[in-house]
Amino acid sequence: MRISVLHQQIDIGGLSFNRAQRLRIISRRHSPLTMMEIALPDPDRYLFRTVKAKDQVKIGLGYREQEAGIWKGSVSSIKPDPAKDQILITACGEELPLTATSVVHAFENEPAEAIVKWLVNKAGLTAGRIDAPGVIIPRFSANNIPVWQAVRQCRVTCRRASNKDMSRWAIWMDGEGKINWGDFDEETDSIPVIATGAGLISHRPVENDSGLSVVESFLLPHLRHSQLFRLEDTTRHKSGDYRILSVVHEIQETKARTFISYGVEYEPC
Repeated sequence: MRISVLHQQIDIGGLSFNRAQRLRIISRRHSPLTMMEIALPDPDRYLFRTVKAKDQVKIGLGYREQEAGIWKGSVSSIKPDPAKDQILITACGEELPLTATSVVHAFENEPAEAIVKWLVNKAGLTAGRIDAPGVIIPRFSANNIPVWQAVRQCRVTCRRASNKDMSRWAIWMDGEGKINWGDFDEETDSIPVIATGAGLISHRPVENDSGLSVVESFLLPHLRHSQLFRLEDTTRHKSGDYRILSVVHEIQETKARTFISYGVEYEPC
């Protein structure tokens, strides 16, 4: 698969670009934000003077005659790179209200899922599938903390109250822009297959619980964490369907890659 058939469309504020010097999109299941890094040529510092924090960002990636994968967010930082006559723009995904919205509120005798739905609405986001862990929380308070931290606090409360394993529960924004919470996989039209001789470039498996296995493939621009993928590695005799715990899409001058991590989930402290 040649990079020449890959199309890029990058919109930042009122500016449009059809190519970046370097582009990375990073998303992790147990991290509240998708991050985007865009390196663009800027020898006269025009972009450094023009692009502002909070400018809207939209990235479209796709192969010829295929629907593009769309990633949206807003600029969080702009840094010049004098040595390379370019600019590095960092953007946060549309989940930003999960970290930017702080809440002060107390609940009494509420189901955990009702608390999470309230928190999502408070952030101005749309709730998708919010699962019920089956726990009524007698007292719960959020004392001026970000929404995502309050959700994590709710999860810890559920574990302590019912001794329920919550390690695989996560809060995330799906491809439709809705916020999900639970231990389930995001539904997709089909499960992408990465196989020996068919997209699999490298596979670094971890055979214990101390880390994550990593798969390198040609760019799969629609792929997001919390989806399933099918691995068929005949060299290492490993195959199966796995939940994606992190995805890194990376485009450089001469190559475009997707790095997928899978393995054992741990409940963050």
